[in-house]
Amino acid sequence: MPCFVLVQIKQLEHLLQHCPDCGARPGRDKPTNRPRNIKWKKTGTNLTAHFTCSCRGSNNKNSWAAQKFIGDSHLRVGNLAVVAAAQLAPIAFVDLAAFCKASGIAFVSKITFQRLSSNFVWPAVQDYYEKQKPELKEKNDLSMDGTYDSPGHSAFYCAETCLDINSKLVVDYSITKKDEVGGVSNRMELVCKRLRERGIRYFFDPWHHLKTLRRKIRKIRNKMKDRRNMNTQEEKERLEKFDNLSRRLYTHVYSAVEQAKGDPVVLKEIVLSFFLHVTGCHSWESKNVAFLIFSLKHPFHWQKTGFDPRSTCLSKETFSKVLKCVHESDAMTLAFDPTSTPYIELLKIATSKTFLEDLQKLRHGNVTAHIESFHSICIHYRPKRKFYNLKGFIGRTMLAAISYNANVKAEISGERKVVSEYRYYSKSKGTFTKKFKKSPPVDTWKTEIVKLVIEKKLHHELPEAEGEDYLDDGIYEEPIDEVDYVSQFDADYLDDSDDLYSEDLVEEEEDIESEPHEDIEIDSQDSSVSTSSENSYQEPKRTDYKIVFGESDEDEEETEGSMEYED
Repeated sequence: MPCFVLVQIKQLEHLLQHCPDCGARPGRDKPTNRPRNIKWKKTGTNLTAHFTCSCRGSNNKNSWAAQKFIGDSHLRVGNLAVVAAAQLAPIAFVDLAAFCKASGIAFVSKITFQRLSSNFVWPAVQDYYEKQKPELKEKNDLSMDGTYDSPGHSAFYCAETCLDINSKLVVDYSITKKDEVGGVSNRMELVCKRLRERGIRYFFDPWHHLKTLRRKIRKIRNKMKDRRNMNTQEEKERLEKFDNLSRRLYTHVYSAVEQAKGDPVVLKEIVLSFFLHVTGCHSWESKNVAFLIFSLKHPFHWQKTGFDPRSTCLSKETFSKVLKCVHESDAMTLAFDPTSTPYIELLKIATSKTFLEDLQKLRHGNVTAHIESFHSICIHYRPKRKFYNLKGFIGRTMLAAISYNANVKAEISGERKVVSEYRYYSKSKGTFTKKFKKSPPVDTWKTEIVKLVIEKKLHHELPEAEGEDYLDDGIYEEPIDEVDYVSQFDADYLDDSDDLYSEDLVEEEEDIESEPHEDIEIDSQDSSVSTSSENSYQEPKRTDYKIVFGESDEDEEETEGSMEYED
């Protein structure tokens, strides 16, 4: 049974022709066809009816409200419930206000939305998040990955997520501002150094490593395309050969991680054997890698290219365990010339010190696919096309973690099942892929948080702030002038953290007739976190565990586009 229903005012007026106390219609002993005169008072989503009836004695004044108060406060339960539900859905204030205006539904003002979210909604979300967090054992295998709050160079926050590989549950998160770090690196050297100092074993995710490799190859390809005259057939064929060879390198590195079975020496030798295999050499002696590659061609040909593999890091590498190709020979593929431009450009990438060092930290199975699934949930709660301040960003990250963990637990318990499967075409793979359709997501946690928000109001220890919902609706005292009252409230209530939004806050009550801003969306729901809950967001406890993490999604920095701003 729903807690709230949508009722037309005319229907309420028809119902209130009978007094709620005595049941009499206007006129009592002298029946009349004249309808009862009812005056309505709006406080947020609540409407209070004021009328006269002889059953009230000499005063003759009677009132009826559509919603009850929460405890002994003057806050209507519907106002707090609708704000909490909007944040949990999630629905931005400007969208919900526009919907209510178009449909003629009473709604709270932006100031009220901000205050209720700050005092009750976000603290309740944090309490629920801390309660549902999984407990870690002494030894765990953890997976970590990061994502930015927006695409392109406008990214300001980086959210690093930690997930338990065995249970597939989100353990914790960390938010970092871009101005908190001095440099940018996708290899996270400082993080790796701290892990080594604490004796924690760490590995890199193969998918993210290939993503970095793909980015380097893309830059080389763009340079080849720009500096070459693409009008000639020879240059077009050279670029096609480079694309073909680079695709083969992707596949070879990924399969090498699986074939090495955790041995870093075997992994490195299998990857380096690629540069012998593509030239038609499928077996070799236990010698220096650079010498074997150099011996594929006469020194005269290497001198013409200006590149000598013996002067690279390969001069320190030797084949000791892998002395032949680990796959079957392919007689249909033509051998590459080791002195050709595509071959040398890819060999330069493989001879870099960072590439060889990172190969030793790759392990098959240590993937961050489940974290990527969590990131898709995060985009639903904090879209990358909208900017949120730090407290709003943290609150929405907690909501995403709660939603993800609840559905993972539902799948484990069998509450959420796979109902069907279908095929779809993957543009990245160029083939058809299977996907599974599951039953609807579990969202009972939203109802639990709404109840927790109302409980927080019942046991709220802070002094009650005055705002739109605390304006007297005529039951206790004479009505207050809302325009003068709210304009005075703007200067008294907002703190320094709300300076960003002061330009868009109106000087009078933003009732249902006010137009939402269209140029730049700055939704007060995220500036929703006031000084009362400012200290409630504590830094997560640091614990040493064996972890495996991937790199932050830096490809998104190359994306350009406009952004909407929401707090």
